[in-house]
Amino acid sequence: LVITLVGASTAFFAASCGLVQNDLKRIIAFSTISQLGYNVFTAKIFLLLSFLFISFIFFLLDGSNLNLICPIHFNQPSLSVLFFGKSLNVKTSQSLGKRSRKKHTKVPPYNPWYVTGFTDAEGSFIFSIWPNKASKLGWTVKASFSVGLHTKDLGILEGLKVFFGTGHVRLEKTRDVAKFTVESIKDLVEFIIPHFDKFPLISQKKADYLLWKTVVQMLYYKEHLSLAGLEKILSLKCSSNLGLSPKLKTAFPNIIPFPRPIVNNQKISDPNWIIGFTDGDGNFAIKKIKNSELKYGYQFRLYFELTQHIRDIELFYVIKDFLECGNVRVDSTKLACRYYITMFIDIETKIIPLFQKYPLHGVKKLNFEDFCLAAKIIGKKEHLLPEGIQKLDALRSGMNKIRPWDQTRLNLDSVEGQEDK
Repeated sequence: LVITLVGASTAFFAASCGLVQNDLKRIIAFSTISQLGYNVFTAKIFLLLSFLFISFIFFLLDGSNLNLICPIHFNQPSLSVLFFGKSLNVKTSQSLGKRSRKKHTKVPPYNPWYVTGFTDAEGSFIFSIWPNKASKLGWTVKASFSVGLHTKDLGILEGLKVFFGTGHVRLEKTRDVAKFTVESIKDLVEFIIPHFDKFPLISQKKADYLLWKTVVQMLYYKEHLSLAGLEKILSLKCSSNLGLSPKLKTAFPNIIPFPRPIVNNQKISDPNWIIGFTDGDGNFAIKKIKNSELKYGYQFRLYFELTQHIRDIELFYVIKDFLECGNVRVDSTKLACRYYITMFIDIETKIIPLFQKYPLHGVKKLNFEDFCLAAKIIGKKEHLLPEGIQKLDALRSGMNKIRPWDQTRLNLDSVEGQEDK
C-alpha cells in the first residue's frame, strides 16, 4: 500500500511540475520522474528497468538534439513548443549561453537601426590569418568587429559599448583615432551576430559580414583547427573586402575564392538607419559662392551630402527614393559616389525635420545645429544683407574639420547623461 501511494503521488506531482516548466530539459526530467512513479504505482518492474535504461540514453542525446534544433546561428531567442495544449517558450542555445549585461544596466541611447546604419558607414568585420609556429597547422585565425573614428567622436564608441554590453574602446597613441572593438568569439556570437541578423546591413558591407559570420561560427566550433577548415577560411578571405595578403597567396597558391554574396533589393526599414549612416559618412555644410549679380557679391547654399565607395551607388538611389529628394553623382576618380541635396525647399521641409525628429549622436550633431541656424538666416533672406553674411561666415568658420575640439566634449557628456537617466 505504501509503495502504491508513493508511486501514485510521485507520478501526479512530477507531471504537475512538468506542465509549468519553461525549460525543455526540466520538462523531460519531470516527465521521466512521473513515468517512474507510474511504473512503481502499477508494479511493473520490468517496464521500470526498461524505462530507466531508455531515459539514460535519451538524456545523453538531449544536448545534441537541442543543438540540432537551435544552432548558434538561429535567429530567435526562444522556440515555441506545444506541450499538452500549452505554448511554452523553450530556451535555445543562444539564450542559454547568453551572459548577463548587469555591468550596463542603464538603457542605451541608441536605436538598433541607428547602430546598423552607422556600421554600414564605419564598421569593419575583420578576420586575419598569420603564421604561428606554436599552432598545429602553423597558422592562427582571429576575428573581430571594429569601428574606428576620430577621437572627437569618442562618445559614439562609448555608446556602442553600452549598446552591445561588451567590447572595449581604445585610443591610438600615434594618431587622433579611437576604436571600439569586440574580439571575444563568444561575445561575437552572443551579441554582435544576433544584432546584425535581426537588423541587417543594407550596403555592400553586408556581403563582408556574411563571409565574416561564417568564419566566426567556424572559430566557435573549432573547425579552423583542421586543414580543411583553414582552407575554407582562406577561400572566404579571398572574397572579402581586402582579399588575401601576398604572403597568404604565396603560402596557399591553389585556394579557390568562395562565391561572394550578392547584396540587392536593398530597403531602408527605419529612418534611424539614415541617422546612423549620416553620423558615419554624412556632411552638413554651408557653401559660399561668388556671384557678381548680387549686391554684395556672394550667395550662400546649404549642402547635405553622403559619400561612399562606387560599389554602393545603388544604395544612394535607395536613399534618394526614401527621402524623395536629392541627386547622385560619381566622382571624377570613378572610385567614389555622392548623394547630395542643395535645394533649399528640400532641406527646409525634409532634411531638417528628419534630423530634428531623429537626433544625431556624434559631433555632426553640432554641425547640424549650425546648419539649422543658417537655414533660418537664409529663410528670412538675411543672407542678402551684410549682417546676415557676417553671421553665416561665423557659422562656417566653426563647422566640420575646423570646429574647436573642446566643443566636441558635448557629445561624450550627452552619452553619459543618457546612461545616468
